Amino acid sequence: ILTAVIVPLVRSKTTEKQRENIYTVIKSAVWGAEQILKREDPTGEIRKQYVIDYLLGKGIKLDLEDLNILIEAAVKELNLAQAEFVK
Repeated sequence: ILTAVIVPLVRSKTTEKQRENIYTVIKSAVWGAEQILKREDPTGEIRKQYVIDYLLGKGIKLDLEDLNILIEAAVKELNLAQAEFVK
């Protein structure tokens, strides 16, 4: 997912180091939102808004479509990590 979809979208707008930093912050925000809000947010809508608000507060300036794609990739990565842990 990262190399096929996300990297081409963001690559033209940022340096490689910026992309790494942005994804690290997004991933941390997603995993934090999961930990903090999962019980009270079964649909994920509050968690996603939490992540978007957090990222905007940190000055990450990507358009909403790019943010959504990166957030979904981080959620997928989290889901895979959780599934692996359960095994």
